[in-house]
Amino acid sequence: MKLNNSFLFLLLLTIVSCGVKNDDLSYSNPFISNWKLSGIDCYDTDLNGAKKEIYPNNNADTNEIIFTGRTFIYSVSEGGGDCNTSANGTYLIDYTNGEEGKISYSSITNSLQCSITHAELAGVGSGLIPFGFITSASNTTSLDWKVTGDELILEVSTGFKGTETISSYCLDACTCYSRYTKDTSN
Repeated sequence: MKLNNSFLFLLLLTIVSCGVKNDDLSYSNPFISNWKLSGIDCYDTDLNGAKKEIYPNNNADTNEIIFTGRTFIYSVSEGGGDCNTSANGTYLIDYTNGEEGKISYSSITNSLQCSITHAELAGVGSGLIPFGFITSASNTTSLDWKVTGDELILEVSTGFKGTETISSYCLDACTCYSRYTKDTSN
């Protein structure tokens, strides 16, 4: 008789738990892929502010992030230059919805910081952008991201805030975002 009561209890628990509504939403991980840098945009404050500086990627350089389930590998190589750096670690996604949210990095192992000159398209010249990805414990959490189709917009976590000292541009006060394109060749 005890066995029958246990079986009925488990059956009742299963039926009740199947009927309990879960208000939490789950999303698939849109990061999993190999992403190649297509440029950097700097905005006055955030993505909703005015775009102040635009840096296209130099085709001779390589800059990519490979995201797997919980880890990332980042690598940069300046075509014909001395800047070669990399980083790897883990990441955690916080979703606002299925297309955007915040990202945090941890357990980071990275090589030394180096800089690459990128030409700025808005007419203020060019500047050195540090590409150590994450060179300190600061600015590694709650970074904005957005995925639209094959494009990933990822807040720059190196502390780069723009290069120019002209008042109509960043004055080191912008928030910059890397634009990555999904590598669909694999």
